[in-house]
Amino acid sequence: MSNVHKAREALGQQLRDLRRDAGLTGRQLADLAAWHPSKVTKIEYGKQTPTEDDIRKWCEHTAAEGHVSDLVASATTHQTHRLSSVKIERNPRDVHAPVAAYTHQIEIGPGGRWLVLSGQIGMRVDGSVPESVVEQIEVALENVGRNLSAAGMSVTDLVKVTVFLVGQVDSAARRTAFADFLGSHEPCMTLMYVSGLAAPSLRVEIDVMAWSDAAKDGE
Repeated sequence: MSNVHKAREALGQQLRDLRRDAGLTGRQLADLAAWHPSKVTKIEYGKQTPTEDDIRKWCEHTAAEGHVSDLVASATTHQTHRLSSVKIERNPRDVHAPVAAYTHQIEIGPGGRWLVLSGQIGMRVDGSVPESVVEQIEVALENVGRNLSAAGMSVTDLVKVTVFLVGQVDSAARRTAFADFLGSHEPCMTLMYVSGLAAPSLRVEIDVMAWSDAAKDGE
């Protein structure tokens, strides 16, 4: 048996043990490879869950590169720091493609910080509410952004966005408002048309949940 083959077998068993003991997913193991200073090449999984074959190929590549002991040692030392706080976006192959700029599911690992907001409405700091529903959307999103900033988070930390609208809204204008706010970020999203909100002048309310693996500055 060649040294490389022995190394592959040893690494495979060590990684299986690590995955079992720490409850790690295949993507988390791949994240470890990307994080490790040895610069082991990471297999690109896109937004899909890696298969066992993906894991095997990754293990073989890692072993062939000779990073067995360093990789496993780093996993043992840093698994809580690096691997227990993960956010994985997925669009399963057996579900239709998203019909807009959102993601079907986001898996959150243990660790990190959760932020839950009350519904944000299109009301300015001075208490005024625009008549235009699109302007209300823009103001509500600004309020979401300010709440995120107050918690030391950003738009890219958004995990779930639920939008409540009263009456019909121009779809193109609505999408533009959200695109301007979210940029390329695609959280999980739900849009609902409702008969009314807390006051007749309010036509928009936005609920969000956010998660970050970074501690808030000063805490």
